[in-house]
Amino acid sequence: MNKNTGFKISNDDIIRYFFYIVAVMLPFLIVAVLLILNGFGIKTSILFPVWNDEVSRWDQINTMIHCGKPLGYYGYNGTHASIGTWGPWGWASLVPYYLFGKLFGWHFNSMAIANMTFLSLSIAVFLALTKPKVKQTLLILFIYISSAITIIYSLTSMAEALHYSLGIVLVGLFIWLERRTRVKLRPLSVFDILLYILLTVFLYYSVLVYTIFALVIPMFFWCFFRRLKPWLKAGISIIATLLIAVSANYFIGLVSSPYTTNTINNIINVIKSDGIYNGICYMLDVFFSNLATLNFPNMIKLEDILFWFFVLYIIILGYLIGTFIHNVKEKTTTDCTDKKLIMNSNNIICLTAFYLLTGFLCGYCLLYTGGSWTLCRGINTGLLMALFCITFISTKKVKLIYTILAIWICISSVSVWNKYDTTISERWSVGQYSQSIEEEKNRLENIIIISDDKDAWENTVAQYGNFDYRYLAMPEGAGLNLMVNGKSNEHAGYAAITKGDKYQDSYLKTLTDSGYKHLYEDEFFIILKNSK
Repeated sequence: MNKNTGFKISNDDIIRYFFYIVAVMLPFLIVAVLLILNGFGIKTSILFPVWNDEVSRWDQINTMIHCGKPLGYYGYNGTHASIGTWGPWGWASLVPYYLFGKLFGWHFNSMAIANMTFLSLSIAVFLALTKPKVKQTLLILFIYISSAITIIYSLTSMAEALHYSLGIVLVGLFIWLERRTRVKLRPLSVFDILLYILLTVFLYYSVLVYTIFALVIPMFFWCFFRRLKPWLKAGISIIATLLIAVSANYFIGLVSSPYTTNTINNIINVIKSDGIYNGICYMLDVFFSNLATLNFPNMIKLEDILFWFFVLYIIILGYLIGTFIHNVKEKTTTDCTDKKLIMNSNNIICLTAFYLLTGFLCGYCLLYTGGSWTLCRGINTGLLMALFCITFISTKKVKLIYTILAIWICISSVSVWNKYDTTISERWSVGQYSQSIEEEKNRLENIIIISDDKDAWENTVAQYGNFDYRYLAMPEGAGLNLMVNGKSNEHAGYAAITKGDKYQDSYLKTLTDSGYKHLYEDEFFIILKNSK
């Protein structure tokens, strides 16, 4: 203890805190480097919403900030939420962006900046909870740099970065809780009980944001009830998982508009009608059908970033299996209590990481549908969480992960860079229309009249044709109901046909035949009003 200053920071602490700062800033630093290397300087203003999901999310948050909630219905083919007017994701994943927008304003690039902020905050929380050493912190840097999909989605207006951020925090909380409950089984205090309640609330919110996070609930409840007998601990964990998962799934269903048929409900219905065996067969068919979207033979291309993603995924899976077997052998060759404790902890972390990798793959294939990119961006959450877990296995074993990630970064750099370049370039291209979008927004506010006094359907715009950046010009508060089936929406107050869509004339005829009247037309849209 230094008598003059009251405390003394060692050189090791200075180095450790320096790398902590670098790790926290990394989500911003990497994006800055990518923008500079692409010749854009540090112009985050070019990070526009491009894809249809991005536009929909951005627009819902925008209307949430300015109107409190969408005044019209978001949905597909005329569907809408049972409660409220939100789209297929409900409101839980939008709340953090809403708070960000309230604090810092909401612009076309705000969601991308919010994604970088959430990732930075999640790393900061992870470091505060786990207090890694210098070598472990360096590994965290390697992990983030090698997580190409995480970096790509930090550039977008998608909520995947929020999923990844929650995953990092959940891993940090699990490691912190596992350490806290590992050795001393002291009596539970009021503080402990309150802490566990807060953790459960956070778990519940995470599941509301991303249903597949229900997989991590048993990990936490295993620690909560560590002092109980294994059979009782397992029973409580299963019951708690079911209660949280089922109630969250039910709540999500109430506040979100249907997009695709709920796979879990389909499985339950098949079991009810055709029995357990046929239900299991149906479940396996769904799983392998979704897994088949990866199309492995066509994916084996050196320029394909998804190929390299799965190379890393499989290598990490093999590493975890090998490390677990090695630790089990080490455990049987020593009588040292401390070493046994370390080995037990390593095995817990190995099993947890393995569980996250396999669990997210299986869970995603059962709960969701989509193509190879959709699946990869989903299970990237499990891979990222597993890699952050691996950081705390042991110093010797972590050296191998350094090597694996360094080699992966080198050999995949060309395909990864191409994807970064494409993502940035398409955003820059759309960003050129920012002034036109603002001008169009001003015009449409006088044509599509949105008001609190109107019914939700009257404030809804039925959308036909390609759903792209042009819909950023829709008036604040309007609900966008995407008519993918091309049928007339009898309830919506307005209809918008994307100008130049190949089915434009067909949509126009369908709508006018059903009572819609031509209202306005320009290079962006054909706007019609429902005269019924």
